[in-house]
Amino acid sequence: MAFQEASEAYLVGLLEDTNLVKWKIGYGEIKLWINTLGLTIRSALSGEPWELVGGLPREEIASLEGVNKIMSVLEKKYSSEKKRVRMDSVNAFFRIEMKPMEDIQDFVSRFDVVLRRCNAAGMAELGEEHKGGLLLGRSKLSENEEKIMLGVLDGNLSYERVTSLLVGIMERVFRTKTRKKSGIVEIGIKILKRRTFVITVKRRDICKGFVQKIKEMAKNAMFVEKRDM
Repeated sequence: MAFQEASEAYLVGLLEDTNLVKWKIGYGEIKLWINTLGLTIRSALSGEPWELVGGLPREEIASLEGVNKIMSVLEKKYSSEKKRVRMDSVNAFFRIEMKPMEDIQDFVSRFDVVLRRCNAAGMAELGEEHKGGLLLGRSKLSENEEKIMLGVLDGNLSYERVTSLLVGIMERVFRTKTRKKSGIVEIGIKILKRRTFVITVKRRDICKGFVQKIKEMAKNAMFVEKRDM
């Protein structure tokens, strides 16, 4: 459209000019431009786009009609690729969830990045409450943690508020759990060392049983923490 408007404006200017020589020269320039426009466009391409149309015969793309042929090839390639990218992005977004032992701040950031990629790929914009609800649901909170969050949110599930409260509240809960778990393991190790020293080599069977018990206690502590998160 811009090309057509520019050409028409130029022609109108020539028609208003009484200089016939100038008119013939200008008309010839426009005609040459039209007849080589396809070649001009192809020469401006590089990389994969050029490889896609580089094999088209010169005579087929030299005219204005050739421009349509070039654009048809490029559109066919990149429109299908764009659809695939959009499908992959949307699929990744609706499968995302917090990983075991993942920091809540890292998960919230990862969620936001995937959401932005979906929007950039052409996914329809989700409502604020829809995004907030998805973020909260994919955070894999325990039942008690979810009750705390819903109580603080007080019905406001906007994406911005859910993001802010998840990072502000659940980050502290996560750190408390980590310290608690570390404390249980440390206490077990201290008891283990003391008991092992007292038992000595004479009671290897008791020592072995106690070691196993401490290991199970530490393992169960980690399992409980993961399940609650």
